[in-house]
Amino acid sequence: MVYLRTSKIANLIPILQQINIDLNTTQSAILHAIGNLLNGLQNLTQSRIHEAKELFRRAANLASNEDLNKILTNTFIILGHMFFRMHTYQESANMLQSATTISQSIPDYTAQLNTMSLLRDLYHVCNDPRLAET
Repeated sequence: MVYLRTSKIANLIPILQQINIDLNTTQSAILHAIGNLLNGLQNLTQSRIHEAKELFRRAANLASNEDLNKILTNTFIILGHMFFRMHTYQESANMLQSATTISQSIPDYTAQLNTMSLLRDLYHVCNDPRLAET
């Protein structure tokens, strides 16, 4: 999250290259969700946006099926960040609203901080009056 927020993708790439995710060797839904999330990040760093979105959506689907709320929240935050960078602000707001709802029920304070930080930036870019509230 930190590398994405600070636009330091170059620092993230070597970390992702060291991770070898072979989803064919496990039956675990948790590992499949995490594998899809990491593979999505790898695709995102390689500018393969369509593949990244599909993998993030698979991770979100697996996470919701297995009640893996932390993975689901982080997936929504990453999607929100991705849509924010693509200037698709309504999609970004939708993802971040979902992340906010889920992270409040966990509670996952790191996810809440990441979500609020990105929402603040989104409100600022859109000149949204909610900026004063955050």
